[in-house]
Amino acid sequence: MVKRGLFMDKNKVVDKLAHTIAVSLAGVGGIKGDTGLYTWPSPVFLPVEGEIYLASYFLPTLYKDIKDLEKKEYSKEKIAKLLKAPSRIAQTTWPICNISLTDLSKDEGIDLAFKIIELISEFREDPFCEDLRNIIWSNEEVKDTISKTDMIDLGTVDNPDRYREKINRLNGIAWLYCEMLYTSIHGAGHEFHGPYNLGDNRILVVKEYYDLKPDFWPFTSKLPFNKITMLGIYKDTNINFDFFNRTRSTKPLGAYLQRFSVIIDDQIEPLNIDEIQGITNDLERVLGEGLIEIRNLHKKELMKKFFQSYYFIIKPLREELKQDWWPPNALYEDLENEKRKEIVDAVFADFKGLESKSIEEFVQIISTIFNPRLREH
Repeated sequence: MVKRGLFMDKNKVVDKLAHTIAVSLAGVGGIKGDTGLYTWPSPVFLPVEGEIYLASYFLPTLYKDIKDLEKKEYSKEKIAKLLKAPSRIAQTTWPICNISLTDLSKDEGIDLAFKIIELISEFREDPFCEDLRNIIWSNEEVKDTISKTDMIDLGTVDNPDRYREKINRLNGIAWLYCEMLYTSIHGAGHEFHGPYNLGDNRILVVKEYYDLKPDFWPFTSKLPFNKITMLGIYKDTNINFDFFNRTRSTKPLGAYLQRFSVIIDDQIEPLNIDEIQGITNDLERVLGEGLIEIRNLHKKELMKKFFQSYYFIIKPLREELKQDWWPPNALYEDLENEKRKEIVDAVFADFKGLESKSIEEFVQIISTIFNPRLREH
């Protein structure tokens, strides 16, 4: 695990976080001013609506849990490891745009945002992925992993395109599965990291899909594995990762894949091509069952799952403190009573207005919205 540590002023870190979120939203799908309003679970409900209800309870709980663990002399590294991965931690920043709805003071809101970045820094060389890389492993870890892992060399197999097709399909299905489980914060279920420079225009990209059987979705218990790790070595291409683990590449990566390995759970031996097809089939089967279950949920039931996906992120902290990890009943009651309806309507109107702004205006406005240092409390 590579970590840089923070040597910046707290206010500068919080400003940079807000700016990073704004730039990320401005570049979603390459569309100017895309506010992210219309991602799944849209059209049933929009993520921002769920976060408006969520923020009042989730953010104070997260802050208190971190503070309580610090009082118990847990190190930042230990707390970060409980949260498992940097992109999962990054998802907790989305509700910060509604921090004024919480009972946190302005100073506490600033402190929470800073602590989130501190925890991400325990994993990432650059917590903000400013250079569009998500570097988690040291050079030594990269070399050690490659030396100890059997990888299929596509230069030595018959019909390499068949292998590429299988890998591409597994990646696509696994990504869709994470999105189904964790909705708009699908980065809570995967960590894509790299690209690690191997020389000779070659890069290593690591894709880890994990916690594929969260207990707030009963149908996931039918999946016979909980984690997929994919190592891929590519040549003459590149891939970018942003703060939230969104990925972009200028070329279709599959065509440039040279060597790969797929590992299930903590098994040592990588899978062969038939076994890869087998786990793809397992994912497709359970994904299909999940879609049937989700179709039967009405809006408020699905919103409760949205809340649970956020609380699942902090489940390890809650359990370490011997606390119930599920969302509080008060949150569900607010939803049933539509307590935040007026705020939701006002926010929708504001965000719709952003679609006509220039990228510069969009980034400036969103940076303010996500900055607890600049918000009224």
